[in-house]
Amino acid sequence: MTKELYKNLKYKDLEKLEEVKAEINEESFKVVEGICPNCNLKMEKFIENKNLLDGAITFHIIKFRCEKCNKEFLDIEQAQKYDLYLLFEKFSKKPARNFGNIVNKLKVLVEV
Repeated sequence: MTKELYKNLKYKDLEKLEEVKAEINEESFKVVEGICPNCNLKMEKFIENKNLLDGAITFHIIKFRCEKCNKEFLDIEQAQKYDLYLLFEKFSKKPARNFGNIVNKLKVLVEV
């Protein structure tokens, strides 16, 4: 259903709607497909592999891309994984003397 159907919805119209029961569990929040908020088209799902340290560490980031506007989107879980990748990337470029600060940042990110 589209947003236009609900724009002028009145309270008396809500009373006419049928009640629906739904069960929500952890699997309910997994993103399996996406609709582009700009183009309203179904997005394609793809995996982007990000390598660090000459391929010693690989992050598989699952993204959704709109074929029309080419915007890419991540769900929360994948965004956290991408944050971790960026932190490791930053860590790999810094001198070893900053190791303690990076470890503290990793602890905070992993606890989330």
